[in-house]
Amino acid sequence: MHGIWPVVLCGGGGTRLWPLSLHTPKPLMRLGGPHTLLRQTVDRVAAPGFGPPLLVVGAAHADAVRAEVPSAQLLVEPCARGTAAAVLAAALLLHEQDPDAVLLVLPADHAVSRPQALHDAVRAGLPAARAGCLVTFGETPDRPATGYGWIQVGPQRTDAPGTHDVARFLEKPDRATAAHLLARGGHLWNSGMFLSSASALRAEAAQHAPDLLDAVTDAVAQRAGDTIDEAALARAPKGSFDVLLMERTARAAVVPVDLGWDDLGTWDAVAQHHPAPAGLMSESGGSWALSTGPAVVVDGIEDALVVATPDAVLVLGRGRSQRVGELGARAPAAPWSTRVTRLPVGVTTWVHGTLVRGAVEHAGRRCTAGCLVDGDVTAVEPSEVVEIELR
Repeated sequence: MHGIWPVVLCGGGGTRLWPLSLHTPKPLMRLGGPHTLLRQTVDRVAAPGFGPPLLVVGAAHADAVRAEVPSAQLLVEPCARGTAAAVLAAALLLHEQDPDAVLLVLPADHAVSRPQALHDAVRAGLPAARAGCLVTFGETPDRPATGYGWIQVGPQRTDAPGTHDVARFLEKPDRATAAHLLARGGHLWNSGMFLSSASALRAEAAQHAPDLLDAVTDAVAQRAGDTIDEAALARAPKGSFDVLLMERTARAAVVPVDLGWDDLGTWDAVAQHHPAPAGLMSESGGSWALSTGPAVVVDGIEDALVVATPDAVLVLGRGRSQRVGELGARAPAAPWSTRVTRLPVGVTTWVHGTLVRGAVEHAGRRCTAGCLVDGDVTAVEPSEVVEIELR
């Protein structure tokens, strides 16, 4: 699979994962494990046949993403114009470096429990991508999900066994429609992952979104370091890659897959993929908890989801997490504010707060998670310090 460049899209605030999203963008969340979702995504394609990843990130989180994956190349967007502009900018940049580049576009914050199946799917879709198709990967559905877009599968392609034409894309359906699609068969979940050559992306943009191509071409050409030009990028029509390109092209293809995929867009989904509770559950069947602050104890409550941070606590029943974004927007602010300072190895800075991850040298001693630090610290491991101030 020589010449496949992973492009990792690091946008997304994860507002449906409130209150954790108050201070941590979704790609940098740790959900049920020691590694961020971004690190898991990068590690998933650290395999023979894949080139080094290109991380597309907004300016506000560029430093944190660089600290998380210091070896990666970054493409920094000074303003957000949606995934269509992000993917096209990556394609134009990589085309400069490799005219035959094939991009594997991956959201930074999804779950894939079977990475080898993803590698196999990329191999299956590669002939169609090299032939000029925009290839997506459709996850085999196991329930009538309403939180994903769906894909109707067309005929199998003769040039790429295991790859089909896309008959049509369907927006997120209501419950009844999703149940009908599941029962009917021939429909897949749209995973939001894509495979295409850089030259095909440019050609499709020229045909279907010329204003987007003009603006992004100027933004990449006028970049300063790893940051593309803001004035040029701001001219780009705002929209998703699905809407501006995939739903317009006549060259859309899909590889049916079973990756154990989920977009982790709700706390229900997170709990399903990371079932081990992070709190004390006493006679509370089906309950699940995650805390970045206080200890959590749940007693005698069935099927509860509990998320606690230094700023806020969320308690809700399973199956109700689609409302979290709305509830978080209405929640009153805490009478204090917290700030998370992330420290790459070797960085020295002044902080006043609690070390919640990693290890630092402070006042001549080594401090680990749980220590209060006040003054200059030097990170000896990737570390995070939470500082709390009254408003």
